[in-house]
Amino acid sequence: LKCFCKECVKTNQTCETEGACLASLSRIQGVEHEIRVCVPPQDLVLPIFCRSNKEYVTTICCYKDFCNNLELPPPEGPKDDAFDGWGPVELAAVIAGPVFLLCVVLMVTVFLCHYHHQRAYHDRNQLDMEEPSCDHMYISEGKSLKDLMFDMTTSGSGSGRAYD
Repeated sequence: LKCFCKECVKTNQTCETEGACLASLSRIQGVEHEIRVCVPPQDLVLPIFCRSNKEYVTTICCYKDFCNNLELPPPEGPKDDAFDGWGPVELAAVIAGPVFLLCVVLMVTVFLCHYHHQRAYHDRNQLDMEEPSCDHMYISEGKSLKDLMFDMTTSGSGSGRAYD
């Protein structure tokens, strides 16, 4: 079996095999790569050797002389149906929408935590009206410890008598 061989410069771009002729066209990062060679019979055992992947590679194996010297259809390229027809505004909205919602949820969470913390702090520091206040126990400016002791031991009735 004689095949067209693009890499076989010494043999006038011809090779011979008992296997198959192969023609392959692939597109890698926008650049097309073409291969036309002879395939030995031992390589034909592999089931994927002569298979095409229409998105990336167009491959043909044939079994007649120079049958691989033909025009191959280019690979279709990867399908990206998810974003077909979406412009920059739509893509920006798809990205900005969830980011905005995340920010709103975060702000509400921070506000609720702050409000709860402030309320708990206020409730903890608020004195019960039934309990005696300790505010009068502190010495204010201009008073001495002696004055504080005197205030605590007088009856407050105006008689000046000490508690018994």
